[in-house]
Amino acid sequence: MDSKLALLERAHHAWKVSMVADFKTRLELAHEMNDTRQFSIRQVAKIVRVTPATLSKYLDKKGDGGRFNPESLSALMSIRRIVSKGEKAPAGLVRSVVNDGTSGSTLAKLVGLHHSRIYEMLRED
Repeated sequence: MDSKLALLERAHHAWKVSMVADFKTRLELAHEMNDTRQFSIRQVAKIVRVTPATLSKYLDKKGDGGRFNPESLSALMSIRRIVSKGEKAPAGLVRSVVNDGTSGSTLAKLVGLHHSRIYEMLRED
């Protein structure tokens, strides 16, 4: 199993569930996301729809940050599926993720591409 894709799928599931979940469930999801060490507390907060200040009372910092928009998780999963096959991710899809609020470096980390490749794609016409 592709661990990066599995991570994105778990985050996407947490984001969808948190839309209707109670605080206890959101906190459980936050712990799960934080334990991956791939998301900052601020990013986890966006995924589970709880303020970073509230989460920081319950979680220890485990991951690195960067701009992140959980609405891009579906696109990130698509990019990861393409990249994991050894194919080139569509520059337009990469651009849309960045335009929607996820930084190029966060995108690179989550899909497994070198950040310089992401920035090359952003410069393509």
